[in-house]
Parts: sequence; C-alpha cells; structure tokens
Amino acid sequence: MVRHSKFVHDKNESYALYKRPRNALIIYLKLTNQEAAQFISASDFIKNIDFIIKKKEEVYFNSNDFHDFIFKAENLNNHVENRQNYIHFNRYFLNFLNSWRIYIDFLEAFVKKLMNDEFERFKKETNKLFDTNFTYRFLYNLRNYSEHISYPIQIILANNAGSKFEPLFIRNELLMHESMKPKHFKNDYKLLNEIFPVLPHMTEGLNLLEYIEKIFFGLFRNKIIESINQIDSLIKEDNICLGIKRPNSDLVDIQGFDRKILYLIKEKTGFFNENRRN
Repeated sequence: MVRHSKFVHDKNESYALYKRPRNALIIYLKLTNQEAAQFISASDFIKNIDFIIKKKEEVYFNSNDFHDFIFKAENLNNHVENRQNYIHFNRYFLNFLNSWRIYIDFLEAFVKKLMNDEFERFKKETNKLFDTNFTYRFLYNLRNYSEHISYPIQIILANNAGSKFEPLFIRNELLMHESMKPKHFKNDYKLLNEIFPVLPHMTEGLNLLEYIEKIFFGLFRNKIIESINQIDSLIKEDNICLGIKRPNSDLVDIQGFDRKILYLIKEKTGFFNENRRN
C-alpha cells in the first residue's frame, strides 16, 4: 500500500519533534504548522522509497534461497526424494517469481498515485521491456500460469550420481495457459528448445529490476533529494519522532521516523554523492 498522509490541522493542536530516551519524551524542536506538514509529507514519501528498496531486496533474498536449495539438494545427494525436490524447487522459485512481479506492480502503482504526470513515461519504458525482452514478458505472465494451472518448473534434471541438479521449464506444458500462448510471445517459442533452463531467466529477471529501478529513481530524483533535505534540516540526531499534542489532553500522539533510512537511500541512489563531487 502506498503511504500518503493528508495533513489536516486542528487549530488547537501543537507540533514538535521529540527525543525518545528510553521511555521518556523530551521536546527536541517545536514546529510550525507548515513545518509539520512538510515533515509528514517528506517522511511518508521517504518511507515509501525505503519500502520499495526492501521489496527489491526481498526478490534477491528469494533468488538466493533458490540457489541455496540447489546447493543443499546437491549435497544431500539421493537422500532427498524426487517428489520433495519437485515441490521445494517450485516453492522457492514461486517465492522469487511472486516477489519479482509484486515489485514491478508496486512501482507502477506508486508512480501512478504520486506522480501521475510521469506515469506514462514509466509505463512506456515497462511496455518497451515487455515488447523487446522475452524474459520480462515470460516472467510477467508466468505468475498467472503458476496461480491457475500448475507449478512452472516441470523437470529437475540430475546427473547419474545425483550430485548436480538443473531445474527446467517444459515449453508445451506452459502453452496450456492462455497467457503463455504464442500470441503473447510472437516467435519466441520457435527459438526455444522443448525444455529450457530456469536459472538464466532468473539472472536476467534481476538485471531487469536493476534497469527498472534506475528509471524509477530517475523520475523521482528531485523529490527524493528535496524530501531528504527537508528532513535533514529539522532532524540532526537519531531517535527523533514527530509528536502531535491534542487539545485538552496530556497525551502526545507519536509518528516515528528512523533516520537511518536517510543514510540508506543516500547510499542507494548516489544522488548526494553527485552533489559532493559537483
């Protein structure tokens, strides 16, 4: 879900940034209504960017889990039954596939909601990938196949000693689902063998995410820099949160913000390194 708070001010409310040593609250900086609105907007945006980075990391974790299972299965040799291998290979691959598709879908929803004027540009780039890159459209549609028809990995090829495993797709099995039919893939299937390997498409899928992320950060470059600068101008220490004092109440509503997110996004995007070089 895209985090996007709407600032609604009650004239009797007051705003401040608070330190939180242990269980105490100490006023760090009193805020005007405008400063509070800017902080809420900037922090919500940065939290969304952090979530997007986490979702991509999740794809890589799932890819690593898949490779780790191959290594584990190879080392267990024949002690693992083929049926178990079949289920586990598909389970780990589906974790990768689902997180890959969810990441792309979330980026699209995020751009559309918060930067609608740039949505067509972003969509044009992803449509171009769909039209020109087989792995992109293959993985994009394969999730539907795995939800409605069957496991996508149909063969786990092993050598005679059972010490090396290679998961494979079967072309004709995939053609059972409408989304995988040739009309969606032009002449792609003519270039594929009846069985073809899984791992190269996982590697290419990760490369595609790097490309899409680069496009995404390019669209939001100015807003990312502006939001981080707004937060940096108000918060100079860790463990600071926004507090809203309600009328006729001694309680303070707290909206936390982890300043470490700023360091991570600065490093991830490299935008602030560019500023220092210039």
